[in-house]
This record gives sequence, structure tokens and C-alpha cells, in this order.
Amino acid sequence: MGFWIPFMMAASTAVTIMGQNQQKKNMKADAAWKKYEIDLNYHVQKQKELTSQTALLSEQRARSGASGTTVGSGSSLLVAMADQAEFENDMMLLGKGVTLQHGSVDSKLSGQMASANLNMLGTAIQGGTSIMSHNQQTKFMDAKYGKKED
Repeated sequence: MGFWIPFMMAASTAVTIMGQNQQKKNMKADAAWKKYEIDLNYHVQKQKELTSQTALLSEQRARSGASGTTVGSGSSLLVAMADQAEFENDMMLLGKGVTLQHGSVDSKLSGQMASANLNMLGTAIQGGTSIMSHNQQTKFMDAKYGKKED
């Protein structure tokens, strides 16, 4: 009579696992988009910093030229070198920040994937257990009340 019930249970389990697998794909795509956004923000910030540094150097040259001093010598050289060192440090920290953000996204994705894999395993085990339970219940009922013929 109920021979189709285990097949339906197996099909339901398979559909659930396929849905969970699709969720894993969505998690990967979401992480990739977050990394892309981080990279875009990095490039925008880098361009802002480069523009700012260019403007600062131009201003220093203009002031030096207006005052009649030689550009790139004496105290103006020390100021320019200090500004360049600070700029290079800012660029290095900006790059490290991107690396840290990528690591954070990767770490979060790893946790989500592990959780999804465990959910898929749990679903498969639950489906198998349900089928076995149904089969045992059917055998018990057949033994107790006799097998019903259709």
C-alpha cells in the first residue's frame, strides 16, 4: 500500500539538500561580491590619496617657488621626504586593510560553508532515519494486523 512513501521521503530529502546546495552557491557569490566591493573601495580611496598627495606636492613647489627658495633642497626637501614617507605608509596600511577585509570575508564564508555542510549531512541522516522508521513501522503493523492487499 504505502510503498511509495519511502520514495517520496527520499525525494523530499533530495530536494532539501539541493536547496541547501544552492544556498552554498549563493554564499560564495555573496562573498565574491563583497570582495569586489572592497577592491573597488580600495581603488577609490587610493585615487583620492594620490590626488591629495599630488596637490600637496604642487602646493609645496608653488610656495617654494614664490618664496624664491630652491625646490628639493634644505628644509623643503626634509618636508617633502616626510610627506612622501607618510603617504607611502598610508598606502601600505590601506593595502593591508584590504587584505584584512578579504580575510574576514573568507573566514565568514568558511564558517557559513561548514554550517551548510553540516545541515546537508543532518538532512540526509534525518531522511534516511525517517525512511527506516517508516519501514519498521510498516513491518510492525503488517505483523500485528496482517498485510493489507490492495
